[in-house]
Amino acid sequence: GKPTIRVFPAWPRKWDAAFKLLCKGGFLVASSIENGLIQFVEIDAQIEGECRIRNPWFPEKAVVTKNGVRIRTSGDSLLCPMAEKGDTYRLERA
Repeated sequence: GKPTIRVFPAWPRKWDAAFKLLCKGGFLVASSIENGLIQFVEIDAQIEGECRIRNPWFPEKAVVTKNGVRIRTSGDSLLCPMAEKGDTYRLERA
């Protein structure tokens, strides 16, 4: 299937961590987890294309911003914004 980004899917909730990683598909992803809660997910598009990411707070909603502007709030389990090179997306718990 298509590459799908998942953040901290099997990470022990008692461990705090932060990362920045270039994912398959050309997306630079940064995130952190503190006290068992994912704080944010930030995605920098290195190329143009569909960015498939699992909502890390599902079934709760995520607020999605693009280049600093709120574009949607979604309770979907899969978020798929179309990105242009240079776009920055940020996901936060609603």
